[in-house]
Amino acid sequence: MTKRDSGLKVYMATPLGLHGRGGIDSLTDLIIDNFEAHPELDIRILRLTTRGGARISLAPFTFAKALGRFWIAARQGKVDLLHVHLGSEGSALRKIILASVARRYAVPYIVHPHADSIFFGRFWSTVGRGLSQALRQLESVSTRTGSRYRTRIIIWSMAFGLGQEIDRLFLGSAAIVAIGEDSKRLICDRIPFVENKIIVLPNAARPVIGSREPSVRGRVRISFLGEVGSRKGVPQLIDALGKFAHRDDWMATIAGNGNLDESRAHTRLLGIDDRVDFPGWLNSGAANDLLRRTDIFVLPSFAENMPMAILEAFAHGLAVIATPVGAIPNVIVHEKNGMLVPAGDVTALAAALERMLDSPELRLKLGEAARRDYVEHYEIHGYINRLAAIWRRAARS
Repeated sequence: MTKRDSGLKVYMATPLGLHGRGGIDSLTDLIIDNFEAHPELDIRILRLTTRGGARISLAPFTFAKALGRFWIAARQGKVDLLHVHLGSEGSALRKIILASVARRYAVPYIVHPHADSIFFGRFWSTVGRGLSQALRQLESVSTRTGSRYRTRIIIWSMAFGLGQEIDRLFLGSAAIVAIGEDSKRLICDRIPFVENKIIVLPNAARPVIGSREPSVRGRVRISFLGEVGSRKGVPQLIDALGKFAHRDDWMATIAGNGNLDESRAHTRLLGIDDRVDFPGWLNSGAANDLLRRTDIFVLPSFAENMPMAILEAFAHGLAVIATPVGAIPNVIVHEKNGMLVPAGDVTALAAALERMLDSPELRLKLGEAARRDYVEHYEIHGYINRLAAIWRRAARS
């Protein structure tokens, strides 16, 4: 192997870049910050921003810049390992291209899927396989997904050969990092030959900054962090909150970008707009401050992999209500360290909220268990040590 400048050099492909709005970029920021804080690990990470946070029309230029940068480094023998965070659609196409360059110059690479298994599995089964396969997939798609998603399924079905390239992306990897058993099962079902290179590594969350603040005027504070829209179950959350319009002992914050005007109108219709705040997207500091002032964290999603927001809520010792989708059941054990309700079930969500509103003891019990699980399983220092070991093994492959 060519001698490097110093230590292990890892190029990490991430979508939006530094402080990007999304779980992948939040995790990437956290990983890079912690490796920089631990020089004794002797690993240097170089960020490859593959899409960019500006207008979508500029994404091809952002990717071209990242591709050129990686191509030069690989050609000059100045990279030991490529780590690609993988999503669906355009993300998959970009990572396929990066991986092909890595293979050309014998650079080992790791594939780290983040898209929820339902949507990524549907995309993987449809992409490049023709219109008839897309139509079969659409028969099983909920009407909640909307016309834009259905149109994308049809468009990607015509990208002939891309499905096989996704297979090749996994087959050619030095290792595959699966966030949970759900993700591992999807990959193994599709490509059984790669099972021996899959490592299950749950996401991690940053340590808590500051201490919890007491409730304002005795009101229980309910919070949500994520994309404000149908995939995250925000309409159902608002409907559930509307069932407590007669109570004045709670307040809620629904933070994130997305359908804010539509959601505000929904709360006005239910007569709870004076108790539900929509601050928009929050950076990591503001999100930390919100969680410090939270009593109940709710994420009633229809599709997830392993959401960073739940791990951050665990780090704060919050009582969490979520849905059993993706890797969430690997994190939350119902009635032990949180509560699980069926996706889309407003009645069940309202019942869980009511139990927590009425029982400070239940909130305390679940929150304390969540905090213990965070320390044992999802704390960042243990995560980076495991990741460093995975990288070193992969770089030697």
